[in-house]
Amino acid sequence: MLNSVPRVLLISIAIFSISGESTAFQENRPAPSPRQTPPVKASVATPAKKLDYSNESFVVEMIADEFIFAADGTGREERKVRIRIQSDAAVPQFGVVTTSYRAAFEHVDLLEARVTKLDGTIVTTSDSDAQDAPSGVASQAPAYSDTREKQLPVKGLGVGDVLEWRTRTIRTTAEIPGQFWLGYNFFQAGVALDETLRVTLPADKFVKTNSPGFTPEVRVENDLKTYTWKNSQLEHPNESAQKIQPRLQPHPNIELTSFKSWEEVGRWYGTLQQPRLEVTPAIRAKAAELVQGLSARGAKERAIYQFVSTKFRYISVSFGEGRFQPHSAADVLANQYGDCKDKHTLFAALLKAAGIEAWPVLVGAGMEFDPDVPSPGQFNHVITYIPEDGSVVWLDTTPEVAPFGLLQAVLRDQQVLVIPDNGIPKVMTTPDSLPFPADEIVDVKSKLSADGALTARFDISVRGDDEVALKSVFHATAPAQ
Repeated sequence: MLNSVPRVLLISIAIFSISGESTAFQENRPAPSPRQTPPVKASVATPAKKLDYSNESFVVEMIADEFIFAADGTGREERKVRIRIQSDAAVPQFGVVTTSYRAAFEHVDLLEARVTKLDGTIVTTSDSDAQDAPSGVASQAPAYSDTREKQLPVKGLGVGDVLEWRTRTIRTTAEIPGQFWLGYNFFQAGVALDETLRVTLPADKFVKTNSPGFTPEVRVENDLKTYTWKNSQLEHPNESAQKIQPRLQPHPNIELTSFKSWEEVGRWYGTLQQPRLEVTPAIRAKAAELVQGLSARGAKERAIYQFVSTKFRYISVSFGEGRFQPHSAADVLANQYGDCKDKHTLFAALLKAAGIEAWPVLVGAGMEFDPDVPSPGQFNHVITYIPEDGSVVWLDTTPEVAPFGLLQAVLRDQQVLVIPDNGIPKVMTTPDSLPFPADEIVDVKSKLSADGALTARFDISVRGDDEVALKSVFHATAPAQ
């Protein structure tokens, strides 16, 4: 998730065939579905004349999504979709209906599809034809995520058909007892004639909603409160505008949460974090080894940071995609790998053994922060905050190759939730600049022979964001390459 790659690095890759994937912080996100597509404000309008959709690859005729929440945080989601298939390209796109769920909390008890042919013939694909498989996140890190997918290959789908499907997901256990939240984006990847989101919850349950530009209809009946939002996307989206990526992904079109404050969110996570920071004999011994001979506080912080950052493999699972509670520091030390919250936990426990306090920070990397809607759904990453007299230190141990104190651009100038060990959690803002000057020095020595052969040597010295990019490439590249 780096903003740029240094020009000299691109030249080097081209000349020397260096290949590799950056190990710097990156998120594993599930593949977009109609309600997960990046939000673009839509306008609900009645067209002055009948619009021609004959050139569309497909037309979404109807999406109806209903969420029902119970006071204890359990509930269900029911979804109905109807799409007209108008091109060969749309057939494979919708040839498999997929719905994801969290196995520890949920199960899918309905997934069926129906195809209506041009002659009126109906071809049904039943729930018994569905396959259950781990999602992309869970297959990469099965110990860190229980996200699974039910996949239904649609029978008999062709151009001109109308495809309808229904799903129902039941949440049997609350992820956070007594709490629920929702972020929903209206479909924006094509023409959608009619989309409805309905949310039902106990009328006496506190809930906060935010949906700029979309006003819900609110109805109270039989001790239940129902919010209904409607939208339509009547014109093909502007593809050139979609290619322009904003610095921050906008928050969802519709947000809903039962949390009353950011303090409440922070205290919830603090109760998950604290038990995992136990300073065991193994943690104490490793901390003593790392800081042996060091007296300055800063030197101890750097030594422990270097150990956790470089010696522990980062499992790239976004906060919320994996389980919310980190593994214990002792387990992470023994395993020698972990996700963002695990690496923070080990780092904080080792610092604690050395007499230094460190706090977890919840951050939405690359995401627009909405201060009015306190919810765990606004975060996808965990970093570290070290309080010091007169100054503070912000650190991220996940990139494996980042210098001490460097937060990547996607984490800078971001509103975050800082959670003290003993104190009130509060929203703060990360630094907007690097802790040191950035520079880039390139020294090229080359020789062109009479027969046209070019021999060149590149000496590159980089400090800053491009430093992490360059280190990451070499870190992930075999010596033979």
